[in-house]
Parts: sequence; C-alpha cells; structure tokens
Amino acid sequence: MSQVFVEAQHEGPSLRPGDLDLLDRLEAYWNPIKRLIQGMTTGLQRGIYLSGPAGIGKTFLVTKILNEIGADYRHHTVRISTPALFMEMMKLPYGIHIVEDIGSLLTSAMN
Repeated sequence: MSQVFVEAQHEGPSLRPGDLDLLDRLEAYWNPIKRLIQGMTTGLQRGIYLSGPAGIGKTFLVTKILNEIGADYRHHTVRISTPALFMEMMKLPYGIHIVEDIGSLLTSAMN
C-alpha cells in the first residue's frame, strides 16, 4: 500500500509513523476472511463462524463485502429470539444470515 494512495483516500486525522505498517498488517489479517465471505456468495463456502472482541470491525467488514458484491443477506441482532431467527432463516433459506452474539441465542434456547 503506497503512502500517496492512503493519504489521498484518508479523510480522518493525519497518519502517524507506523500507521501504514499497521494498515498493511490489518489488511493481511482480514484478507482470508474476505475470501471466505466471497466464497459463501458463490457456494464454495457453506458458512463461517467469526468471533472476536467487540469493536474490531467484524460486522462492518462482513456487511461491507456483502454490499460490494450485491449479495442477498439478512442481519440479525441479539434482540431476536431463537424461534424468530429460525422463521427468518426459512424466509431466505439459501441466503446469507449474519447473526450477532449467537452465544446468547444458544443460552436462551437451553433455558
């Protein structure tokens, strides 16, 4: 990634020394995940389970890629119950479903 390109595209605070290296490492980290998401839209990948700390951009990255591809997907938050999620998945059985905080859904289903 060239510094000229980043500076031309960047509209936030000015970059500090080391930021470009960090951006390169972040891009290298997300590239395999991008390929998996793209594979779901072509049928090469049946699904993925993506976990990590809150606030690192998991949902942002996934929805950004799906929007760029023009994929048909549904985004479900933790506020949905297990039966309601099942009904939503039946409405789009071959589509892509982003389910946030699936652990709480599994816990509520067991109670």
